[in-house]
Amino acid sequence: MAAVLQAAPAGRAGGGARRRHRPERRRIAARDGRDAVVDQFNQIVHIDRARRTATVQCGVRNLAISEAAAPFGLYYAPDPSSQIACTIGGNVAENSGGVHCLKYGLTLHNVLRVRGLTVQGEPVCFGSEALDAPAWTCCR
Repeated sequence: MAAVLQAAPAGRAGGGARRRHRPERRRIAARDGRDAVVDQFNQIVHIDRARRTATVQCGVRNLAISEAAAPFGLYYAPDPSSQIACTIGGNVAENSGGVHCLKYGLTLHNVLRVRGLTVQGEPVCFGSEALDAPAWTCCR
């Protein structure tokens, strides 16, 4: 069975589809398959000030991460200019980066670990929580 995974269909990179307030935009549908919309996975699980890391779900918007980290003097650095609409899941999928990427790198350089599921439902994990681990390479 085919599957299409969507978070916030912002469409900044052409991967987005329909929004609630713009129903004329078509959702990218899996032919003879299922769509999986994950925008409800929008929780910031934990911010670790000492390690300067955050554990978030894929539907968390970039601006929400920066706002939650601001009291600690931190922010999400590789943020595209459309931070109010883009999610961390979309950033990981597209290896996004904005004007800050020249100084701080792309998403690949700022995400330690990604956990998810294959289409078959098998759990996968890329990277490590270790701050000195080599970068995960599935996007290179």
